[in-house]
Amino acid sequence: MSIEVNDSEGSIVQQNITNDAASYLFENVEFSPDLKLEDIFGLFDACPHLFQIYQRLHAGALCKDVKKSNPSDEFKTDLLYVELSRTWKFDSHQLCYKEVDDFILDGVGPSDFEENTESIDGSEQLTNYSLAFTPVRHIAHLPLRLANKVRVFEDDAYSRKYNQQIQTVHCTEMRLGAVIQGIFRSVTWFGEPSEMETTAEKIYAMSESSEDWSEGISADDFIKELIAGADERACSMMFKSIGHIEAFTIYQSIDDIPDDQIAWQWLQMKFGSELEFRSDCLEMTGRDFRKAFKEAGVNE
Repeated sequence: MSIEVNDSEGSIVQQNITNDAASYLFENVEFSPDLKLEDIFGLFDACPHLFQIYQRLHAGALCKDVKKSNPSDEFKTDLLYVELSRTWKFDSHQLCYKEVDDFILDGVGPSDFEENTESIDGSEQLTNYSLAFTPVRHIAHLPLRLANKVRVFEDDAYSRKYNQQIQTVHCTEMRLGAVIQGIFRSVTWFGEPSEMETTAEKIYAMSESSEDWSEGISADDFIKELIAGADERACSMMFKSIGHIEAFTIYQSIDDIPDDQIAWQWLQMKFGSELEFRSDCLEMTGRDFRKAFKEAGVNE
């Protein structure tokens, strides 16, 4: 693996860093088109110091798993390559970005949907696929691509758009250490390889169970158990009266109020005049009302 560095004369040259990758973790990298995912794991054999640096991300177990792959018995897949992309989080209320990048390693291949088999220009339509529960040895032979588009998500917990994508920006720079960390975090989300496969087997067994899942608890009942009366506590603090409207129905609608719209006007348009608001809530915007409502639900 090579990176661009300045030589003693100030000229930019390519320098092979494979045997000393640990010294270049904070340098920007640009990968060649023929780079494969397994090449990233190959850095660890060439530079054993990396094992200690990434031991918390199960570096040893992952590298052993990659070595189990046999080129003559390659895992059959329609994926064309794997793609490492980044997401950033932005708090629009505090006007600040979260410092830590989040990484996602997806598989990219032809679309499964017949109506979307071609793009506008006639080329084959590609789709990103989750690699959750996919052993890394099954995808190690695939080419590795770095996405230059970064998706930005809302990080203000009281915004209507919380956890929704609000922007896409372009960023072509990525440090070697971040690339390794992003890949390792993605493929160990459910633990090291053996632990992940055990979890996958348990989930598969549950899905094949003879028990009729449709007779289980409903989504609404599950949420009601989860919030444990937060809807009723919040309504008692924010309203003088809610009439015949269920507190849970109001709770489900709170996240839909536009951030900058006056909350009581929006809620009365939705539920009618049965709602009577406390005087200190009448000037609250959707965001401020949502914050107060959720905090009131937590405080008993």
